[in-house]
Amino acid sequence: MSNINYQALREIAKQATQGEWCAFISPGKHGTYAVHTPGDNHHGDIVDWPGFDEQKNAENNARYIAAFNPVVVQALLDEREAQSKRIAELETN
Repeated sequence: MSNINYQALREIAKQATQGEWCAFISPGKHGTYAVHTPGDNHHGDIVDWPGFDEQKNAENNARYIAAFNPVVVQALLDEREAQSKRIAELETN
């Protein structure tokens, strides 16, 4: 069994900005790689800090963070919980 605190992950996801997250990718020497909600015209209401922009893997990191938004995390946790309950049911029969 892993040491992952699933309840803590669920609480963190509930407290984060809800809804879809998008990666904003503007490559270049001083490119911008941010994570934002679709309605944010400034492209950084989720993640936007200077140290993120010039990292070697900034584009992939921004896409990864955007993909694992709170809705996705909660859905995965719900699926995991349902599967765990089903396994327990099958093991008791």
